[in-house]
Amino acid sequence: MDRMKDWLTLINAETEGDLMDLEATTQIPEIHKAIALLRELNADEELKQQAYAREKLLHDEATSSGNARRKGTEETES
Repeated sequence: MDRMKDWLTLINAETEGDLMDLEATTQIPEIHKAIALLRELNADEELKQQAYAREKLLHDEATSSGNARRKGTEETES
């Protein structure tokens, strides 16, 4: 159960302090690796921009799909 708690703590971490606290208390090597990777990604501005662009694309696609579905539902109800 501690493993799941530690992974959830990592997923929900919002600050560097949260990561530091987890890093100091967890014994799970994969979490230490994940924290190192998060720090590396956050330090690379180009990677941050790519991640933002990808997230925006996924959001825009979901919005477009939702709008099309809503429009289709309205047309079939008319």
